[in-house]
Amino acid sequence: MKAKLSSSLKRGSSDKFYRSAFIPDLCALNSVLMLLISAQFLALVVTLIASAPILMDWELLGFVSLFVHFIILSSAAVLCQLRVRLSALTTKQQAAFCFALILIMILAFSVFWLWFLPAELVGDGYLFVLRSLLVGSLITGMALRYFYIQHLGRAQKQAELQARIEALQARIRPHFLFNSMNSIASLIDFDPQKAEAAVLDLSALFRATLNTSANFVSLKEELSLCQRYLNIEALRLGNRLSVEWKVSEEVKLTLIPPLTIQPLIENAIYHGIQPSTQGGEVKLEAYLRDASVYVLVSNPVAECGSTHTGSQTALENIQARLKALFNEEAVLKTSQLNGVFTCMLRFPADQGGQ
Repeated sequence: MKAKLSSSLKRGSSDKFYRSAFIPDLCALNSVLMLLISAQFLALVVTLIASAPILMDWELLGFVSLFVHFIILSSAAVLCQLRVRLSALTTKQQAAFCFALILIMILAFSVFWLWFLPAELVGDGYLFVLRSLLVGSLITGMALRYFYIQHLGRAQKQAELQARIEALQARIRPHFLFNSMNSIASLIDFDPQKAEAAVLDLSALFRATLNTSANFVSLKEELSLCQRYLNIEALRLGNRLSVEWKVSEEVKLTLIPPLTIQPLIENAIYHGIQPSTQGGEVKLEAYLRDASVYVLVSNPVAECGSTHTGSQTALENIQARLKALFNEEAVLKTSQLNGVFTCMLRFPADQGGQ
Protein backbone atom coordinates (compact mmCIF):
# COMPACT_ATOMS: atom_id res chain seq x y z
CA MET A 1 0.00 0.00 0.00
CA LYS A 2 1.13 3.44 -0.70
CA ALA A 3 -0.28 6.57 0.74
CA LYS A 4 -1.59 7.05 4.22
CA LEU A 5 -3.16 10.16 5.64
CA SER A 6 -4.61 9.08 8.94
CA SER A 7 -2.61 9.60 12.12
CA SER A 8 -2.85 5.89 12.91
CA LEU A 9 -0.60 5.10 9.99
CA LYS A 10 3.15 5.09 10.06
CA ARG A 11 4.80 8.47 9.62
CA GLY A 12 7.33 7.18 7.13
CA SER A 13 4.68 5.81 4.80
CA SER A 14 2.65 9.00 5.08
CA ASP A 15 5.66 11.19 4.28
CA LYS A 16 6.39 8.97 1.32
CA PHE A 17 2.92 9.60 -0.02
CA TYR A 18 3.04 13.36 0.45
CA ARG A 19 6.32 13.47 -1.40
CA SER A 20 5.03 11.35 -4.27
CA ALA A 21 4.13 12.90 -7.60
CA PHE A 22 0.57 14.18 -7.56
CA ILE A 23 0.61 14.41 -11.35
CA PRO A 24 -1.00 11.21 -12.71
CA ASP A 25 0.72 8.96 -15.23
CA LEU A 26 0.06 10.95 -18.40
CA CYS A 27 1.64 8.23 -20.55
CA ALA A 28 -1.10 5.75 -19.71
CA LEU A 29 -3.47 4.92 -22.55
CA ASN A 30 -6.58 6.23 -20.80
CA SER A 31 -4.74 9.45 -19.87
CA VAL A 32 -3.63 10.03 -23.48
CA LEU A 33 -7.18 9.43 -24.69
CA MET A 34 -8.57 11.91 -22.17
CA LEU A 35 -5.95 14.49 -23.17
CA LEU A 36 -6.87 14.13 -26.84
CA ILE A 37 -10.56 14.59 -26.12
CA SER A 38 -9.91 17.56 -23.80
CA ALA A 39 -7.59 19.20 -26.33
CA GLN A 40 -10.12 18.90 -29.15
CA PHE A 41 -12.91 20.22 -26.94
CA LEU A 42 -10.76 23.20 -25.93
CA ALA A 43 -9.89 23.89 -29.59
CA LEU A 44 -13.55 23.75 -30.54
CA VAL A 45 -14.54 26.22 -27.81
CA VAL A 46 -11.76 28.66 -28.72
CA THR A 47 -12.68 28.45 -32.40
CA LEU A 48 -16.38 29.06 -31.75
CA ILE A 49 -15.52 32.17 -29.72
CA ALA A 50 -13.06 33.49 -32.29
CA SER A 51 -15.28 32.69 -35.30
CA ALA A 52 -18.07 35.14 -34.46
CA PRO A 53 -20.13 36.36 -36.25
CA ILE A 54 -19.90 33.26 -38.52
CA LEU A 55 -20.83 29.86 -37.14
CA MET A 56 -17.51 28.10 -37.65
CA ASP A 57 -14.21 28.94 -39.29
CA TRP A 58 -12.95 25.50 -40.26
CA GLU A 59 -9.52 26.72 -41.26
CA LEU A 60 -9.14 28.34 -37.86
CA LEU A 61 -10.36 25.18 -36.17
CA GLY A 62 -7.67 23.16 -37.91
CA PHE A 63 -4.99 25.62 -36.83
CA VAL A 64 -6.19 25.83 -33.21
CA SER A 65 -6.61 22.04 -32.97
CA LEU A 66 -3.09 21.42 -34.20
CA PHE A 67 -1.68 24.11 -31.92
CA VAL A 68 -3.51 22.90 -28.80
CA HIS A 69 -2.80 19.21 -29.41
CA PHE A 70 0.86 19.98 -30.00
CA ILE A 71 1.21 21.86 -26.71
CA ILE A 72 -0.85 19.46 -24.56
CA LEU A 73 0.71 16.24 -25.85
CA SER A 74 4.24 17.66 -25.74
CA SER A 75 3.72 18.90 -22.17
CA ALA A 76 2.26 15.54 -21.15
CA ALA A 77 5.23 13.69 -22.65
CA VAL A 78 7.73 15.87 -20.78
CA LEU A 79 5.86 15.60 -17.47
CA CYS A 80 5.55 11.87 -17.92
CA GLN A 81 9.32 11.55 -18.21
CA LEU A 82 9.92 13.83 -15.21
CA ARG A 83 7.22 12.31 -13.00
CA VAL A 84 9.57 10.08 -10.99
CA ARG A 85 12.01 12.93 -10.36
CA LEU A 86 9.16 15.23 -9.34
CA SER A 87 8.30 12.85 -6.51
CA ALA A 88 11.35 14.15 -4.64
CA LEU A 89 9.73 17.60 -4.43
CA THR A 90 6.93 18.83 -2.22
CA THR A 91 3.46 19.25 -3.69
CA LYS A 92 3.81 23.05 -3.95
CA GLN A 93 7.19 22.72 -5.63
CA GLN A 94 5.78 20.19 -8.09
CA ALA A 95 2.85 22.46 -8.93
CA ALA A 96 5.10 25.49 -9.42
CA PHE A 97 7.52 23.51 -11.59
CA CYS A 98 4.74 22.06 -13.77
CA PHE A 99 3.04 25.44 -14.14
CA ALA A 100 6.28 27.18 -15.14
CA LEU A 101 7.29 24.36 -17.50
CA ILE A 102 3.98 24.40 -19.36
CA LEU A 103 3.98 28.20 -19.71
CA ILE A 104 7.53 28.09 -21.07
CA MET A 105 6.46 25.47 -23.61
CA ILE A 106 3.42 27.57 -24.58
CA LEU A 107 5.64 30.61 -25.04
CA ALA A 108 8.15 28.68 -27.12
CA PHE A 109 5.52 27.06 -29.34
CA SER A 110 3.66 30.35 -29.80
CA VAL A 111 6.79 32.14 -30.96
CA PHE A 112 7.75 29.17 -33.13
CA TRP A 113 4.38 29.15 -34.87
CA LEU A 114 4.57 32.86 -35.63
CA TRP A 115 7.35 32.13 -38.12
CA PHE A 116 5.35 29.58 -40.14
CA LEU A 117 1.69 30.56 -40.04
CA PRO A 118 -0.02 33.14 -42.24
CA ALA A 119 -0.50 36.53 -40.62
CA GLU A 120 -4.26 36.43 -41.30
CA LEU A 121 -4.58 33.38 -39.02
CA VAL A 122 -2.32 34.62 -36.25
CA GLY A 123 -3.19 38.31 -36.34
CA ASP A 124 -1.12 40.51 -34.09
CA GLY A 125 1.85 38.37 -33.06
CA TYR A 126 2.32 39.86 -29.60
CA LEU A 127 -1.40 39.62 -28.88
CA PHE A 128 -1.41 36.00 -30.08
CA VAL A 129 1.42 35.07 -27.69
CA LEU A 130 -0.22 36.96 -24.82
CA ARG A 131 -3.59 35.28 -25.40
CA SER A 132 -1.90 31.88 -25.59
CA LEU A 133 -0.12 32.46 -22.28
CA LEU A 134 -3.29 33.73 -20.60
CA VAL A 135 -5.49 30.86 -21.76
CA GLY A 136 -2.71 28.38 -21.07
CA SER A 137 -2.20 29.62 -17.52
CA LEU A 138 -5.92 29.35 -16.77
CA ILE A 139 -6.23 25.84 -18.20
CA THR A 140 -2.99 24.71 -16.53
CA GLY A 141 -4.05 26.05 -13.16
CA MET A 142 -7.43 24.29 -13.40
CA ALA A 143 -5.76 21.03 -14.46
CA LEU A 144 -3.23 21.12 -11.62
CA ARG A 145 -6.01 21.86 -9.14
CA TYR A 146 -7.97 18.88 -10.48
CA PHE A 147 -4.92 16.59 -10.22
CA TYR A 148 -4.32 17.76 -6.65
CA ILE A 149 -7.92 17.04 -5.62
CA GLN A 150 -7.60 13.59 -7.19
CA HIS A 151 -4.37 13.13 -5.25
CA LEU A 152 -6.10 13.94 -1.96
CA GLY A 153 -8.98 11.63 -2.85
CA ARG A 154 -6.60 8.74 -3.46
CA ALA A 155 -4.85 9.51 -0.18
CA GLN A 156 -8.13 9.43 1.74
CA LYS A 157 -9.14 6.13 0.16
CA GLN A 158 -5.76 4.64 1.00
CA ALA A 159 -6.04 5.84 4.59
CA GLU A 160 -9.51 4.36 5.00
CA LEU A 161 -8.39 1.11 3.35
CA GLN A 162 -5.32 0.83 5.57
CA ALA A 163 -7.30 1.51 8.74
CA ARG A 164 -9.87 -1.09 7.72
CA ILE A 165 -7.24 -3.73 6.99
CA GLU A 166 -5.42 -3.09 10.27
CA ALA A 167 -8.69 -3.38 12.19
CA LEU A 168 -9.46 -6.69 10.50
CA GLN A 169 -5.97 -8.00 11.21
CA ALA A 170 -6.33 -6.96 14.84
CA ARG A 171 -9.48 -9.09 15.06
CA ILE A 172 -7.74 -12.11 13.59
CA ARG A 173 -4.63 -12.10 15.78
CA PRO A 174 -6.38 -12.41 19.18
CA HIS A 175 -8.49 -15.20 17.70
CA PHE A 176 -5.36 -17.06 16.68
CA LEU A 177 -3.58 -16.37 19.99
CA PHE A 178 -6.55 -17.59 22.03
CA ASN A 179 -6.71 -20.96 20.28
CA SER A 180 -2.93 -21.40 20.27
CA MET A 181 -2.68 -20.75 24.00
CA ASN A 182 -5.41 -23.33 24.60
CA SER A 183 -3.29 -25.85 22.74
CA ILE A 184 -0.26 -25.03 24.86
CA ALA A 185 -2.27 -25.12 28.09
CA SER A 186 -3.38 -28.67 27.33
CA LEU A 187 0.30 -29.78 27.32
CA ILE A 188 1.52 -28.11 30.51
CA ASP A 189 0.36 -30.74 33.01
CA PHE A 190 1.56 -33.93 31.30
CA ASP A 191 4.44 -32.75 29.07
CA PRO A 192 6.04 -29.47 30.20
CA GLN A 193 8.96 -29.82 27.79
CA LYS A 194 6.67 -30.00 24.78
CA ALA A 195 4.68 -27.09 26.17
CA GLU A 196 7.89 -25.07 26.42
CA ALA A 197 8.81 -25.98 22.84
CA ALA A 198 5.33 -24.93 21.75
CA VAL A 199 5.71 -21.59 23.51
CA LEU A 200 9.00 -21.00 21.69
CA ASP A 201 7.35 -21.95 18.40
CA LEU A 202 4.47 -19.58 19.11
CA SER A 203 6.92 -16.84 20.06
CA ALA A 204 8.76 -17.25 16.76
CA LEU A 205 5.46 -17.22 14.87
CA PHE A 206 4.22 -14.04 16.51
CA ARG A 207 7.57 -12.38 16.09
CA ALA A 208 7.21 -12.94 12.37
CA THR A 209 3.60 -11.73 12.18
CA LEU A 210 3.84 -8.73 14.47
CA ASN A 211 7.01 -7.47 12.81
CA THR A 212 5.34 -7.44 9.40
CA SER A 213 4.40 -3.85 8.60
CA ALA A 214 3.47 -4.51 4.96
CA ASN A 215 -0.02 -5.44 3.91
CA PHE A 216 1.36 -8.27 1.80
CA VAL A 217 3.76 -11.15 2.32
CA SER A 218 4.88 -13.87 -0.03
CA LEU A 219 2.83 -17.03 -0.15
CA LYS A 220 5.96 -18.87 1.02
CA GLU A 221 6.04 -16.76 4.21
CA GLU A 222 2.34 -17.28 4.81
CA LEU A 223 2.73 -21.05 4.47
CA SER A 224 5.65 -20.93 6.89
CA LEU A 225 3.35 -19.34 9.47
CA CYS A 226 0.82 -22.07 8.79
CA GLN A 227 3.48 -24.70 9.41
CA ARG A 228 4.33 -23.13 12.76
CA TYR A 229 0.69 -23.25 13.72
CA LEU A 230 0.45 -26.88 12.64
CA ASN A 231 3.48 -27.72 14.78
CA ILE A 232 1.60 -26.48 17.83
CA GLU A 233 -1.58 -28.34 16.93
CA ALA A 234 0.34 -31.53 16.16
CA LEU A 235 1.58 -31.59 19.76
CA ARG A 236 -2.00 -31.61 20.95
CA LEU A 237 -3.62 -33.87 18.35
CA GLY A 238 -0.76 -36.30 17.73
CA ASN A 239 -1.50 -38.99 15.15
CA ARG A 240 -5.05 -37.74 14.73
CA LEU A 241 -3.72 -34.97 12.53
CA SER A 242 -2.06 -35.49 9.18
CA VAL A 243 -1.30 -32.85 6.59
CA GLU A 244 -0.80 -33.02 2.83
CA TRP A 245 0.84 -30.09 1.02
CA LYS A 246 0.74 -29.61 -2.72
CA VAL A 247 2.17 -26.20 -3.56
CA SER A 248 3.64 -25.39 -6.97
CA GLU A 249 6.93 -23.52 -6.99
CA GLU A 250 5.63 -20.79 -9.30
CA VAL A 251 3.18 -19.43 -6.71
CA LYS A 252 5.49 -19.28 -3.69
CA LEU A 253 6.68 -15.75 -4.45
CA THR A 254 3.24 -14.31 -5.21
CA LEU A 255 1.91 -11.84 -2.66
CA ILE A 256 -0.96 -12.40 -0.25
CA PRO A 257 -2.30 -10.51 2.80
CA PRO A 258 -0.73 -11.93 5.98
CA LEU A 259 -2.79 -14.29 8.12
CA THR A 260 -5.09 -15.23 5.26
CA ILE A 261 -4.49 -18.96 4.93
CA GLN A 262 -3.71 -19.66 8.60
CA PRO A 263 -7.33 -19.09 9.75
CA LEU A 264 -8.47 -21.54 7.05
CA ILE A 265 -6.06 -24.16 8.41
CA GLU A 266 -7.28 -23.40 11.91
CA ASN A 267 -10.92 -23.86 10.91
CA ALA A 268 -10.09 -27.12 9.15
CA ILE A 269 -8.59 -28.49 12.37
CA TYR A 270 -11.18 -27.20 14.80
CA HIS A 271 -14.21 -28.12 12.71
CA GLY A 272 -12.97 -31.21 10.88
CA ILE A 273 -10.18 -32.90 12.82
CA GLN A 274 -10.71 -32.12 16.49
CA PRO A 275 -14.38 -33.26 16.78
CA SER A 276 -13.56 -36.64 15.20
CA THR A 277 -12.15 -39.44 17.34
CA GLN A 278 -10.36 -40.81 14.27
CA GLY A 279 -8.92 -37.46 13.29
CA GLY A 280 -8.26 -36.88 9.63
CA GLU A 281 -6.16 -35.17 7.00
CA VAL A 282 -5.95 -31.49 6.17
CA LYS A 283 -5.04 -30.90 2.53
CA LEU A 284 -3.63 -27.68 1.17
CA GLU A 285 -3.16 -27.09 -2.55
CA ALA A 286 -1.88 -23.92 -4.24
CA TYR A 287 -1.39 -23.39 -7.96
CA LEU A 288 -1.42 -20.71 -10.66
CA ARG A 289 -4.06 -20.52 -13.37
CA ASP A 290 -4.98 -17.66 -15.74
CA ALA A 291 -2.95 -15.04 -13.84
CA SER A 292 -4.69 -15.97 -10.58
CA VAL A 293 -3.49 -17.96 -7.58
CA TYR A 294 -5.80 -20.68 -6.28
CA VAL A 295 -5.48 -21.98 -2.72
CA LEU A 296 -7.65 -24.89 -1.59
CA VAL A 297 -7.86 -26.05 2.03
CA SER A 298 -9.95 -29.16 2.65
CA ASN A 299 -10.77 -31.34 5.64
CA PRO A 300 -13.13 -34.23 6.39
CA VAL A 301 -16.56 -33.35 7.75
CA ALA A 302 -16.79 -34.51 11.36
CA GLU A 303 -19.58 -36.95 12.21
CA CYS A 304 -20.59 -34.88 15.23
CA GLY A 305 -21.30 -31.19 14.83
CA SER A 306 -18.64 -28.76 16.02
CA THR A 307 -19.55 -26.30 18.75
CA HIS A 308 -17.02 -23.68 17.68
CA THR A 309 -18.44 -20.39 16.44
CA GLY A 310 -15.29 -18.72 15.14
CA SER A 311 -15.48 -20.13 11.61
CA GLN A 312 -17.85 -17.61 10.08
CA THR A 313 -16.10 -14.70 11.80
CA ALA A 314 -12.73 -15.76 10.40
CA LEU A 315 -14.13 -16.28 6.90
CA GLU A 316 -15.96 -12.94 6.96
CA ASN A 317 -12.77 -11.18 8.07
CA ILE A 318 -10.77 -12.77 5.28
CA GLN A 319 -13.43 -11.90 2.71
CA ALA A 320 -13.53 -8.29 3.90
CA ARG A 321 -9.76 -7.94 3.70
CA LEU A 322 -9.62 -9.46 0.23
CA LYS A 323 -12.40 -7.22 -1.02
CA ALA A 324 -10.69 -4.15 0.42
CA LEU A 325 -7.40 -5.02 -1.30
CA PHE A 326 -8.52 -6.65 -4.55
CA ASN A 327 -12.14 -5.45 -4.99
CA GLU A 328 -14.01 -8.15 -6.92
CA GLU A 329 -10.88 -9.84 -8.26
CA ALA A 330 -10.51 -12.06 -5.18
CA VAL A 331 -12.96 -14.79 -4.19
CA LEU A 332 -13.38 -16.98 -1.11
CA LYS A 333 -15.84 -19.83 -1.47
CA THR A 334 -16.72 -22.90 0.59
CA SER A 335 -18.20 -26.19 -0.54
CA GLN A 336 -19.00 -29.61 0.86
CA LEU A 337 -18.95 -32.75 -1.29
CA ASN A 338 -18.64 -36.45 -0.43
CA GLY A 339 -17.84 -35.77 3.21
CA VAL A 340 -15.11 -33.23 2.46
CA PHE A 341 -15.35 -29.55 3.30
CA THR A 342 -13.25 -27.24 1.07
CA CYS A 343 -12.36 -23.55 1.22
CA MET A 344 -11.28 -22.17 -2.14
CA LEU A 345 -9.37 -18.90 -2.22
CA ARG A 346 -8.59 -17.10 -5.49
CA PHE A 347 -6.70 -13.84 -5.82
CA PRO A 348 -4.69 -12.06 -8.55
CA ALA A 349 -1.09 -13.18 -8.92
CA ASP A 350 1.69 -10.72 -8.13
CA GLN A 351 -0.61 -8.05 -6.77
CA GLY A 352 0.05 -6.04 -3.80
CA GLY A 353 1.74 -4.01 -1.93
CA GLN A 354 2.46 -1.12 -3.37
